[in-house]
Amino acid sequence: LRQVAATSPAEPHKPRDREERKGGQEQETMANRGRRLYGACCDGDINTVRQLLPEITADELNEEYNWDDDDSPLYGACESNHEAIVALLLAHPKIVIDQYSQQYYGRLIAKVQEKMRKAALAKAEADRVAAEEAAAKAKAEADRIAAAQKAEADRIA
Repeated sequence: LRQVAATSPAEPHKPRDREERKGGQEQETMANRGRRLYGACCDGDINTVRQLLPEITADELNEEYNWDDDDSPLYGACESNHEAIVALLLAHPKIVIDQYSQQYYGRLIAKVQEKMRKAALAKAEADRVAAEEAAAKAKAEADRIAAAQKAEADRIA
């Protein structure tokens, strides 16, 4: 005897709607996002790190994903000496420098933080110079217009 399918032709199987399927995928993505970040940090995959960081939660960013060694994404990036990724992680507002990263890679973290500080100072100086140049250009233009208006007024008088 053959078994009859659970759904009869009168009651066809109805697939989940798109939101339900999408929601399940989003939950799966959220569960794996931190692990993907950890792997990308260890592998030096800066593009994946850049892609994941804007949507990452504090828990995902600071979680320890290698349970044998208590490794966070920051620790993985430090251990693999990926300074650019370490800089991206340190720039993230939700980062917590865990004790293992600080203990074993404090010098690297300090070096990257110093580079970031110098880069920020250089950018601030460049912005200041650009603002001064723009102000000088605007003043020169205002002086030119004022001189032209005075010349026109003198010509009429």
